[in-house]
Amino acid sequence: MSRLEYSQIGDFRRGHAVKHYLSSLFSYRGVRRSSTVWAGRPSGLGHFDIALYILIGRELERQSGHGSDKRGYWILDLGTYFGHSAFAVAYGASTVSKDPALNVLSIDLFEQPKYLLASAPEVVQFVKEYGSTEPDAIGRWLDSICGRIGLKRNPIRLMKQDVFELPAQDLAAIAPEGYRLIAVDCAKTPEVMNRVSEFLTDPLVCRTGTKILFQDLFDWHAPWNAYALWRLLKAGALSLRGAGPQVTPLAEKVAQRQTGTICDNIQPSRISGETWSTPFTTLENEVAALEGLAGMFREWGYTEFFLRLDCLKVGALLRAGRLEQAETLITKLDQTWPAGVRDSYLQNAYCRMMHLKTGRKDLSLVFDTSGHRARNSFLARTLRGISGRLQYFKPIAVSTQDHPTEPPVQIKTTEKETKAQAG
Repeated sequence: MSRLEYSQIGDFRRGHAVKHYLSSLFSYRGVRRSSTVWAGRPSGLGHFDIALYILIGRELERQSGHGSDKRGYWILDLGTYFGHSAFAVAYGASTVSKDPALNVLSIDLFEQPKYLLASAPEVVQFVKEYGSTEPDAIGRWLDSICGRIGLKRNPIRLMKQDVFELPAQDLAAIAPEGYRLIAVDCAKTPEVMNRVSEFLTDPLVCRTGTKILFQDLFDWHAPWNAYALWRLLKAGALSLRGAGPQVTPLAEKVAQRQTGTICDNIQPSRISGETWSTPFTTLENEVAALEGLAGMFREWGYTEFFLRLDCLKVGALLRAGRLEQAETLITKLDQTWPAGVRDSYLQNAYCRMMHLKTGRKDLSLVFDTSGHRARNSFLARTLRGISGRLQYFKPIAVSTQDHPTEPPVQIKTTEKETKAQAG
């Protein structure tokens, strides 16, 4: 395999970080094979997330040593769902050894929403076969597929636990040498994000060299993930590594820093039952973070990523009650949105704005403009489809480029909006 890009992965056996190449020339084969084993079970992972987890599992296992020098290592999976992230890492490790040094601690409440239990086909089928979504049921499923890929044991340990009630010292006791990778997929509220941030800044849980992956980085429903990442980057605790224009960026802890409370101004949700509408910091802070991350992705040429963050700015404005500015931003984005990127993120922002504006939730609404129609013509959709499939065959390589710093972004308030907020 040619050397594409490299990234530092902490070598805790010798107490310091050493450089290891983290790249994959052809990830498609591994993703397809692991997905065949996963067999359509419930999952929140896309192709490139799976590819990255497999790559990390492979490289960490290679670093664990051989024979008598082989030492166990741990990764922390915060938010199991049905265990796909943990299994993808295990699959990567299995390509190096069928008796891997890998250990995974996967933590979740293991409680799925009623609408998923009632209407999501994959979830319904899983419960029909395994009886529930509890750790015992998911554990039996993981035992089965770990055996199918030839592993001598299932390296994934499931823990039913509320992270609010989980002391950091308990996590440290399980992995005395720290966690090599921390996958964050449980921060569905700003309060949970604050707790996760405590783990990420705790030197016993998250040591220098630990890799961190925010699976909900661009999720409309959990905007505090992007904000937390930026705060940790600005504090100098993390560095961010690009892995390709379709691959969720990988953070690495580079220094021990304290950030204080991340979500420092949590207010009641503007729309009852809609967690995304919960203000969690000042508008200025949130927009500064989104602008900073978007600027970095623009520099890297990751078009889809900075467009997603631009749409998240609409959410920031809505949480602050800036409806007029949100509508203006949506119109501006529509006018400049490239034909090569599907505009579903923009359409989602429009639906959320209309929900706040009218009080009625309807995610089938369409921001029907000439730009939208052009982007969704048969030719445009066909070209995007071809381009998307070609992306599967591109190499994945984690770069060493650090994030830049950006000045805070000032948001002007109109007189009408100032009166509305005061009222």
